[in-house]
Amino acid sequence: VGKLNNVLKLHLTGTTSFFEGSDLSPHLEEKRIWDRERYFEIIGNNERAEKIISMFVGSISLEIEHLSEAVISRDRYEISRIAHYIKGSTTNIYGEQISKYLSELEQSALNDDASCFDDLMKKIKVASFFLIDELGGS
Repeated sequence: VGKLNNVLKLHLTGTTSFFEGSDLSPHLEEKRIWDRERYFEIIGNNERAEKIISMFVGSISLEIEHLSEAVISRDRYEISRIAHYIKGSTTNIYGEQISKYLSELEQSALNDDASCFDDLMKKIKVASFFLIDELGGS
């Protein structure tokens, strides 16, 4: 019940601060799921912005699955490569939370530190779920 409450609070507020102390929170800092205002401000054209979101939502689940497969096989090169690629996409749409986790996973792979792969992959999957949900309400 406690974790469900935290997940609901995260979804309703759009920050990671409600995951503090749980196994889903790596830090005490807050990160937005998606900076909607900044994204639309930078893109400037709502039709174009919506098209980019649609393309992103259509591809992110498969990309996350490929990353998960690389994590399961402990292929550090593929983890680094795929995390970097997805991080670029998520950063371009201002998906702050997932971009942070992807960056951490990429750096861990580059530093040959597999100790946090599984934990970060769980966080990336949760963050991707929330990001897709947020983008769906754009």
